Amino acid sequence: MATTETKSTEGAQDLPRPWNDVGNFLKEGWPSFVETHSDGSPQAEALDGAVTEAFQLWGAPLPSDLAWLFAPLAARSPPALAQFTPGSYAPRLARTGNLAEQRIVAAQQYRPLWKELLTGVVEIGSTSAGDIWMYGREPQRGTARAQIYLYSHETEVLETPQAADLDALVFRAALVRAHRRGEVDAATFAAAGKSLDGCVRDLFFADVFPEVASYRAKVAPAYNNDLRGGWLATLLTEVDASDRELRGAFNLEMNKPLTEELLASSVERFKHFPPAAFYFCLASFFSGDDARLTQALELSRLSEAPLIKDLVTLMEELRAGRKQLGIIPDVHALRARVMALELWDPEAGARAFEKAVAAAQEPVARAAKEGTLDAFAWASAKDAAVLAAVERAYAEDASMAPSLSLLSTWTNEEGYRDEAVIARLIAEGDRRLVPLLAARARNEEDRSSIIALDVLAEWAEPRSVEWVRDAAKVVDRFHLKRHAFIRLVQGVGDPANAKALLSIVQAHPPQKGDSARNKMLAALTVALGELGDPAAGDVLLPYLDTQVTDVGSEAPIPLHDAVLFALGALGETRALAPLVAKVEANQWAPSDSPALCFALGRLAEGADAETREKVVSMLDANRITRFTYTGVDEQTRQRTRASLFSEVGGQTRTTAAQLMLEDALTGLTEGAVREASLANMRELVTGVLEGWASRQDAQWRGYEGYALLAWTLLALRRHPELGRERANPFVGFSVPLVRHLAKQVARG
Repeated sequence: MATTETKSTEGAQDLPRPWNDVGNFLKEGWPSFVETHSDGSPQAEALDGAVTEAFQLWGAPLPSDLAWLFAPLAARSPPALAQFTPGSYAPRLARTGNLAEQRIVAAQQYRPLWKELLTGVVEIGSTSAGDIWMYGREPQRGTARAQIYLYSHETEVLETPQAADLDALVFRAALVRAHRRGEVDAATFAAAGKSLDGCVRDLFFADVFPEVASYRAKVAPAYNNDLRGGWLATLLTEVDASDRELRGAFNLEMNKPLTEELLASSVERFKHFPPAAFYFCLASFFSGDDARLTQALELSRLSEAPLIKDLVTLMEELRAGRKQLGIIPDVHALRARVMALELWDPEAGARAFEKAVAAAQEPVARAAKEGTLDAFAWASAKDAAVLAAVERAYAEDASMAPSLSLLSTWTNEEGYRDEAVIARLIAEGDRRLVPLLAARARNEEDRSSIIALDVLAEWAEPRSVEWVRDAAKVVDRFHLKRHAFIRLVQGVGDPANAKALLSIVQAHPPQKGDSARNKMLAALTVALGELGDPAAGDVLLPYLDTQVTDVGSEAPIPLHDAVLFALGALGETRALAPLVAKVEANQWAPSDSPALCFALGRLAEGADAETREKVVSMLDANRITRFTYTGVDEQTRQRTRASLFSEVGGQTRTTAAQLMLEDALTGLTEGAVREASLANMRELVTGVLEGWASRQDAQWRGYEGYALLAWTLLALRRHPELGRERANPFVGFSVPLVRHLAKQVARG
């Protein structure tokens, strides 16, 4: 890496390149950084292809900072960065056809595109968890550099701005990477990090830059646009969205009445900002206001953007009677339904609810006077109006004040989750809140319903399972409430609740191409293994050969492995013979599959002596010490467990497989042989849990790293004598499965 002579590390101007200037990093430091740290492998296709195409649709050139980002990557693959992988997965356009229609149809399948169409942000990269960095086009901010937003792939929410500009985002990603690899000294890192003061949010890296002030955007037009247009994305994507879902997606504050004056005041935005035309044309059409639609189309004709020229054509076709639009079979039927909802006047529903709350005031007051309010609340757990009255009564109880305060502040001023408040509520909240939380969790129109369900899942109150069972039926693309319900059932641990999970599997079996469903099923399958209901074996056995490998933060162990884990945990002996046969036929290798090792070990424990011995031999043959490698000196050497923790590659899956292999052997052997396996396990468990902090962003990145943690904690749960205290740092871990297992180990 090119450097300049330095006299001190007091100021950014004295720092070695590329850490001397955040604002010019892309021009001055980035090219040399890429040249130094890229592995040099060629790109299969241009990383900026979809990004450039998005701006071409708007009739605009690629902004200079994006051009600087992608120019060095034209001939080289990008270097590994901390929580930033450049590029876009947005679908490319066909050579012919209406551009607006193509984009809408693509957005129905690839939802981040709605943010481009309705909000004005463009996908430019991703995090290790699959969330998407988006570049904001915000004409309201004049000539200011584009802010960088983050799109959550799990909630489909566009977060508030995370970086003041692209330079700051990439600078931080490169600096953290260099720091974690020991490529910058402490003084340089501290000074360079200080130059990020007020430039980036602390998401991901609060522990790395504890003294750096977080970026706080003065205005966030794209965020507001997303709040305004979100209902249109729901309307045109969720074919079976309920009225409650549509009302919940419609933000009345952001969706001003569609008046002639409002549209007329937006002339410049129609000309130069395509999302304005998209919003006003679609909103006018679905509201049933033909006059506003006519006005919106006339204003849209002022735009030179190719996308908007084709939007006008598409809207004219829809107005003339065309029915189908992508997955929507009858746009006019959908329009009639929206008109009937009167989205701009939601007072009717609110008035009805308040009337029911008023009627509940008298019995609630009587229960409070008699000292039976808590019991009354539990008995009324499925009546939202009664519980609203109960909550008002609890407000008069000083002992409930701290918990109610947390309940009322678990989202911030922008409507986002305040994780610190939620964590306090989970840790300190009064359990009398359970009925109130259950009511909120069932309310589809309450945007915080998922938070209520998350808290219930952490509290694992057994009675709440029945009250929120219907949450598992809520239709949403990423199955967020199903995930929370699964965690609740898993935390309660009652095998009687397994039937609720089995009904989900039967109603929503694995489906090729539906990554969100498959990840939900993976988490569910692990839970079924934990619950231990033998009936699950009949449902899961047909999926023994599934090759579904989708993973996510809720499901770091993919369905393929989850099925093997569950069948092993359930003692489903019918799976043993086919598993042994696959290993003998060299179709599956225990050395590469922690789940296979787990299943073979658990199932063989109850088998006959001959089968046990066969499985022991299989596992022993796949120990890492049975393999060799050829070094650069062309000498052949035996592999070791210590080599799994070298700086070469992550080897996460291999490490997990070796851990589960040794765990399996402890259940199948005795005496000195078993003690040797325990010693091997101790080395592996210690290496993973004590090495996690230093390796999580390099060798053990992403979901495979989380899976390694989960398998390690599973082994430690079975063998707490290896040091249950090693699980303590993970009891608050962000990945639910890891957190769940760590709590079990730590609490014994």
